[in-house]
Amino acid sequence: MLNRAPFRTLAAVLLLWFVAALGHAHTLSGTVYGGSDPLPNAFLILTDAATGDEVATASTDANGDYAIEVGDGTYDLESQAPVGSGFGDSVVNSLAIAGLDVIQDIALLK
Repeated sequence: MLNRAPFRTLAAVLLLWFVAALGHAHTLSGTVYGGSDPLPNAFLILTDAATGDEVATASTDANGDYAIEVGDGTYDLESQAPVGSGFGDSVVNSLAIAGLDVIQDIALLK
């Protein structure tokens, strides 16, 4: 009779390795403020700081909050005010994500 225990062990190890490899996503989140008040409907663009390639986009919710899933790296985060809000846009350069979730609040000014 064939002993399947080594195959099961190998399959379990490979599954754990695969799950660990996928587990490197982190959450970049925060609140966008228009002056001192949370700003709904702001648009965010996350780009790779080295290449300028767009990585992700998001919009703020009714409370001005946003969340973006991202891997380790260095990014630039552009915040665009809603049209007609009177607020200017803003860029946070060289935002480092390394092993942890990051909270980055942003204040847009008139």
